[in-house]
Amino acid sequence: MPSSQGEPVPPWLKSLPLAPEFRPTAAEFADPIAYLLKVEPVAAPFGICKIVPPLPPPPKRTTLGNLSRSFAALHPDDPTPTFPTRHQQLGLCPRRPRPALKHVWLSSHRYTLPKFEAKAGASRKALLARLNVPASRQLSPLDVEALFWRSSADRPVVVEYASDMPGSGF
Repeated sequence: MPSSQGEPVPPWLKSLPLAPEFRPTAAEFADPIAYLLKVEPVAAPFGICKIVPPLPPPPKRTTLGNLSRSFAALHPDDPTPTFPTRHQQLGLCPRRPRPALKHVWLSSHRYTLPKFEAKAGASRKALLARLNVPASRQLSPLDVEALFWRSSADRPVVVEYASDMPGSGF
């Protein structure tokens, strides 16, 4: 069955349950850690959840500026704060219908926020080109997920991500 943008969605992907989404009130979110502990029993079986804070999202420029200041505070002597990334291999083994099994590993690369954002954009364009998807096409989250799994169906792919960073909420 295609998604709203026409990308074929594998049946197993459609059958996955959605992770819970929470929308706390300002009073509930006054102590974010207490709120996380409150919703943890519901979210834990999924391994992830989405919490939409009761605040309007700040502009992207503000968010990136705040992250840069946080990194700078963690590394006060570094004029251009950087962060490491992690790699993980995902997908199916080419010779056997089983998941590729490789542990997450720390990358040797360090990025500034603008450099990581630029690399992510270039990787997105390369993936869309390899899958013959126009780069200008608007993709829903389900489209992106279906494209990702399609790209990793015939060979494992390595995903690079920047979570689990000191000072972050991940």
